[in-house]
Amino acid sequence: MKNSLFIVCFFIVARVHAADSLLLTIHQPHTFFTTDAYNNIYAITPAHEIVRRQITGLNQVTYSNVRYGTPTSIDAGNPLKTMVYYADQQILVILDKMLAEIAVLKFSALNNETYRPTLVCRASGGDHFWLFDELSQRVIRLDEGGNRIAVSEPWYQLFSVQQTPVWMQSQGDQLYIYTTAGTLCVFDTFGTLGLQVDLPAQPLDMTGNAVLLRDVNGLRLFDLVSAQSTPIESTCSADKLEIQPQYLFGGNGSQITICTR
Repeated sequence: MKNSLFIVCFFIVARVHAADSLLLTIHQPHTFFTTDAYNNIYAITPAHEIVRRQITGLNQVTYSNVRYGTPTSIDAGNPLKTMVYYADQQILVILDKMLAEIAVLKFSALNNETYRPTLVCRASGGDHFWLFDELSQRVIRLDEGGNRIAVSEPWYQLFSVQQTPVWMQSQGDQLYIYTTAGTLCVFDTFGTLGLQVDLPAQPLDMTGNAVLLRDVNGLRLFDLVSAQSTPIESTCSADKLEIQPQYLFGGNGSQITICTR
């Protein structure tokens, strides 16, 4: 029997964070953005370029390769090996700190295997990455050579209710996947499903064991260990938010705001 936890005490308030303050607004048109542990900002521009810039806006570096199609997402969990996923052509590009190509993985023919990833993210603390494969309906962990390291059971065997993964992030030794059923599913490093937590909204980001999300009651951090919810008073009202120890980043498609925490 799979472990399951329904959080009925989600709205327990631990403490209220003081309101943050707006530090900076950067004009940066983007279809996607993310940040790294050094507070560098990575953006996909409407022209399909990858842009990395410091929080000050200095030392901007760009990458583009029209042969790969349209970039969909960036994972800068390891800024020395930034991952860019091109969903339309099923290609993953790994870039160094200067955004030069290190490796290109084509999932349509990868080590005699065919994958169709809908979500891709780097595994924390290593040179592996996770993907959800639409073809096999499994969560799969691969190394940068495309070798399979771990694989989950088929999705239809894990859940009695049909649900589709829509968000995925790795923290520590665990993989977190949020589904269309409103459930956050936690997998271990071997791809084994463990905890399942019902959330009122899709996660925006994670920090440690806490999930950042926005629901009808506003922006909050929900701790998966203590099951306590901490409201955050924030001036960042963007739809996409990312949290770092010192800053909260928000993007609305035309600009990126940085607020102190």
